[in-house]
Amino acid sequence: MNADLTRLGDWTPVRTLLEPEREAVLWTRFGEREFDLPFFQQTIAARFEAEPGAQVLATPLNVLDGLEGQLPHVTPTGFIFHTSRCGSTLLANALRALEDTLVISEPPPLNELLFLPFRTLREPEDRVRWVRGMIAALCQPRGRGHHRAFIKLTSTNLRCHDIIRAAFPDVPCLFLYRHPVEVLVSFLKDPPGWMGIKAEPGIAEAMLRMPGAELDGASNEEFAARVLGAFYESGLAIAERGTVLDYEQLRPEAMGAIARVFGVEASAGEIRRMGEVFRYHSKNARVNRQFESDTEAKRAVAGEIIEQLANRFAMEPFERLKLMRIPSGGN
Repeated sequence: MNADLTRLGDWTPVRTLLEPEREAVLWTRFGEREFDLPFFQQTIAARFEAEPGAQVLATPLNVLDGLEGQLPHVTPTGFIFHTSRCGSTLLANALRALEDTLVISEPPPLNELLFLPFRTLREPEDRVRWVRGMIAALCQPRGRGHHRAFIKLTSTNLRCHDIIRAAFPDVPCLFLYRHPVEVLVSFLKDPPGWMGIKAEPGIAEAMLRMPGAELDGASNEEFAARVLGAFYESGLAIAERGTVLDYEQLRPEAMGAIARVFGVEASAGEIRRMGEVFRYHSKNARVNRQFESDTEAKRAVAGEIIEQLANRFAMEPFERLKLMRIPSGGN
């Protein structure tokens, strides 16, 4: 189906296809539905479950070029980068409690677009322009209307932070991280999707921007520790013009200060609502469960090998991040 560019405001991108024989953006009509579930993909799945025959529009990839000048959209208020397993979904849910605020959490079409340099050769300027167009398409005003928009990226997007920064040099960025032992315990208990590329060192090298020779033959534990160390290094680069936040600082009483990182002065009511989000399971809002730190439980099951690998590959950049984090304090 050919795209009518004057009507793309009625559509939301749901996938970016980067296949040798086809590069395209897939869209669907989304109407006034809010992105009110913890992850973008959950909202999209609910959309197609409610209307299995929903129309899908395919456009060439380059339709994104200059799209931000054609679509009404909200300029991003902030970008959230993170190591994964560090409270980023909780943070995104809390920011969603701000009035008139759109939160897009780990949208696959943007994630797939950021993988573009690892699949096929493109000039950096092309990727930057297409990222601008994609984010404009994602940040169209919806439902009750919005004047703020936050984008929470996936953890591997940390390695593409330079593309995001080039596309939006003036938008505040925050990097959320956690102690490497605690993150590694979570990675190995429930492996993230990127663990699967360990068997393909060439893709891992390109995607993670790490020498393939270092990854070839690594155990799962070592691979995870090396990647986590690389994530921290990217966090340090983000911190040069952004903000870093330790998982230990992610508390209800800190949400006012965290909002100010993005230039948002939250009202007392908004701060209260953001704090109430901590009562619920971050990835399933239907589960009423008071947020509790699992730091001690993770440390207790880490074991000597994880401790050693964390110290070898991730502890040094983690300690530097601790020196750069925002001061602890209340609202």
